[in-house]
Amino acid sequence: MDLREYLRVFRAHWLGMVLITLLGVAVAFGWTLLQPKVYTADASAIVQANTSGDTGDSSLSSAMLGNSLTSGRVKTYVALGQSRAVAEGVIKDLNLDVSADQLVKQVSVANTVDTTTLKVTADASSPEKARDIAEAWVRSMGAEVNRLETTDPAKKGAVFLSPIDSARLPDAPSSPNTRLALALGALVGLAVAVGYGLLRYTLDRRIRSVEQVERETGKPVVGTIPEEKSFTADNRLLPFDGGTSRSSESAHLFGIGEAMRELRTNLQYMDVDNPPRIIVVTSPLPGDGKSTISSNLAVTLASSGQPVVLIDGDLRRPMV
Repeated sequence: MDLREYLRVFRAHWLGMVLITLLGVAVAFGWTLLQPKVYTADASAIVQANTSGDTGDSSLSSAMLGNSLTSGRVKTYVALGQSRAVAEGVIKDLNLDVSADQLVKQVSVANTVDTTTLKVTADASSPEKARDIAEAWVRSMGAEVNRLETTDPAKKGAVFLSPIDSARLPDAPSSPNTRLALALGALVGLAVAVGYGLLRYTLDRRIRSVEQVERETGKPVVGTIPEEKSFTADNRLLPFDGGTSRSSESAHLFGIGEAMRELRTNLQYMDVDNPPRIIVVTSPLPGDGKSTISSNLAVTLASSGQPVVLIDGDLRRPMV
């Protein structure tokens, strides 16, 4: 199919395609309304070496050695941040009614590349709860790091965790992402709409345009007659002037008369050397207007000075 055929599909079924696309957007919007809102807050901390000499177990005098020590610890602390021990400390701190395993699933800890900083991201059902969990998680991680690095809780270990950025209160939910959901809904709806249009176009055998007639039959269209229900229903005839007068009585027939004259001319010049002498007018179904068309074509031909004989071939229901 080329671009013109796709445009033809859209013109023929645009209403259904637009409705299906809008339905996809509506379904996506409804889905977002049914999803629980999730708020996300994050806090940051940095892994530092204790160079003051008050380590409880060891003393570091070299800043270079301290940097090497913290860089080696940071990956371990990322894993520590996902432990049940840290989660239990947060549960105790905030008095949460949730298990440690469930709380661990709500929090992620990541290390920024080439740094010794840790970023704690917490998800919760309210902004306040997300903020409190993120900050409590940093405190609990710091306590666990100190417990592992020194035997004296009153002193800092060789490496310790220091908060650098407290969690902020989120002003909007992070999930569901309404804009993304609506975009995906529109995209899916559009894909279904295109499929619907192509299916209807493939199964539709009705003739909708002059181009389609010519494409399906391989024959040129010699004329088109405007549809006028009252004209065909009453089997009306054009005036002998072919509807060219501008009187109020025949003014509304001017378009039909012009189409008839164009049809007459096209028939006469289909084969200049051997113009058609016998013309058959028929239609697929009763009431399509073949009697009206044949009668008025005969009038139009006769008005140009040609002798015409009109024969009604319908022996069961003659109309002429």
